[in-house]
Amino acid sequence: MDTSNNATPKKSEYVPSLDGVRGYAVLLVLLVHGANRFCKGGWIGVDLFFVISGYLITSLLIGEYEKHHTISLKKFYARRFLRLFPVLIAGILLANILWNYSGFTPEGRIKATLSALFYYINFQQDTYSNLRHLWSLAVEEHFYMFWPLTCLYFLFRIDYKKKLWFVMGVLLAVTAFRLYLSYFPIDWGWLHMDSYRSTFSRIDCILLGVIMAIVFAEAKKRNRHFIRHQNDNALLIIYVSLFMAVLFWVRDTSVYLLSGGFILTNLLCGVAVLFAVQHPEHSFFSNKTIVWIGRRSYGIYVYHYPIFFLFNFKNGGHDIKSYVLITLLRLGLTFIIAALSFKYIEQPVLNYKKRFEVN
Repeated sequence: MDTSNNATPKKSEYVPSLDGVRGYAVLLVLLVHGANRFCKGGWIGVDLFFVISGYLITSLLIGEYEKHHTISLKKFYARRFLRLFPVLIAGILLANILWNYSGFTPEGRIKATLSALFYYINFQQDTYSNLRHLWSLAVEEHFYMFWPLTCLYFLFRIDYKKKLWFVMGVLLAVTAFRLYLSYFPIDWGWLHMDSYRSTFSRIDCILLGVIMAIVFAEAKKRNRHFIRHQNDNALLIIYVSLFMAVLFWVRDTSVYLLSGGFILTNLLCGVAVLFAVQHPEHSFFSNKTIVWIGRRSYGIYVYHYPIFFLFNFKNGGHDIKSYVLITLLRLGLTFIIAALSFKYIEQPVLNYKKRFEVN
């Protein structure tokens, strides 16, 4: 994604804690895909990614518009293409190589590949394949397609209060539509929309990040600072406890979530990102290990699912020794491939991507 949107600001504005949030987010996703029986709610990691994406992309667009009174759409889309597409191609190739070894029928390969490659997999009927996790990349890519246009030609031309009312109005509409799709999914032949994967019902978390970016930018313009509480670490313990409760007890198909519980989990994700922004070097988020994982989280996310399916529990028995061995193989290979991808694909491409940065 950029389920792991690595659109890193300039060094002076770099927030290590946001990489930390990415690291924890991708670990949550690995938990739900690797130990779904025990970690039902790891899906919340995707929601964290969405909030970060909305916040970072909007912050960067605001900064560019305030400095140049415009947005270079050409450079924006070039940066997004270079950031997302090389790893996506590598992930799709990996999934195709491992397809026949993962228990899938050959007939579904072309459909899954094309829908993932052209970002419409989230509008397909949800079928099991080693590419189905890429639905979240599709949601973010659709957002990237229309959001800079919306900012350039409308949002950034209205005052602060109108900006907030507009985004909150869209957020309210998306929330209502998500509730509707929870009970009445739309299936029009080739077009399928459900509450969990449809772009029009899943940009709610992204819009929360957008609101945060707008509020922070306005506060910075007016030289205002958000008050930090003296008991911030105690609040962090509460946040982590709530995330753990979701992780162990709330499935993405639960009645609670479908009936509006996602509003509370969205807010929980928003608060987590807000905490990271207010504490850019907090030890919980910015320790070296979790930041290392966070910086490679996009590759980890893209590559893990084909690898997890290759080492399937169905083929490895159910005793504890097999469970541990398969889990270690899954995680070890995922991190190795993601690290190699970061060094030999992402870093060289990101160096080239600097040509399209706005000065």
